[in-house]
Amino acid sequence: MIVLQRVKVVTDSTSDLTQELLAQYDIRMVPLYVRFGEEVYADGVEINNRQLFQKVAQTGIMPQTAAPTPEDFLSVFKEIIEAGSDVICICLSSHLSATVQSAMIAAGELPPGRVEVIDGLNLSSATGMLAIYAAELAQQGLPLSEIVPLVKARVPKLSTQFVVDTMEYLYKGGRCSGLQSLMAGVLKIHPMLTMSEGKIVVKEKIRGGGKKIVDRLVECIVTDKDKVDRQFIAVTGAACPEMVEAIVQRVQQEFPGARVFVTEAGSVISSHCGPGTVGILYMLQ
Repeated sequence: MIVLQRVKVVTDSTSDLTQELLAQYDIRMVPLYVRFGEEVYADGVEINNRQLFQKVAQTGIMPQTAAPTPEDFLSVFKEIIEAGSDVICICLSSHLSATVQSAMIAAGELPPGRVEVIDGLNLSSATGMLAIYAAELAQQGLPLSEIVPLVKARVPKLSTQFVVDTMEYLYKGGRCSGLQSLMAGVLKIHPMLTMSEGKIVVKEKIRGGGKKIVDRLVECIVTDKDKVDRQFIAVTGAACPEMVEAIVQRVQQEFPGARVFVTEAGSVISSHCGPGTVGILYMLQ
């Protein structure tokens, strides 16, 4: 029996979902923007993280990022509604970007009850997994009124940990002092960051790199082993495939049969954290 899908899922580019995942789950993506001086690129459409890192290395200019406009969301919402479906839009934390506000302004231009916007209070593939969860509910034929509370209930169950390899991007972006950046480089300290109430906070500092980072990130999810939803685990990296692969192999050993999404940090996420950043993100039951 073919189930009529009455709800379509929209997310923004910081969800870091691959083109294959977007196609598989029929998720529409609205890009944020990356700006180098007068040059503006759509995240995940016109620029990826490797191109971004290359431009920073060549020019010495740190990129600026910007949220989608309400019009960006409105055009996508209208297209979906005119095709006969409702919309659930899941976005990057409102504490990190105006993306949610743009989506809400767009939703307010459309008939009531047709578009629901959810503040994911998270970033990267944590938001992406919320979008996939919503898409799977939509594929089952659930109406918007039933999908929304189920997705909202999952927001506080997201767990996000990521380790920054270099403090250069945090420093040049004004997110840490020059002294902090210098000391971190000299002492080979890598901050582990997490999400708390929609904000990025330092969870701890790891001395040394490589295997120590892999071990600590895997330790985080293993600590939650009995509570992890094994259908929603993600490993995301910024141009560090070896680190990502090492973590994925360890996670698959610890959680046999688990569904592990492997994704690459987009240019917006990467412009803030820099190359070599790697994270493990998952849902709790």
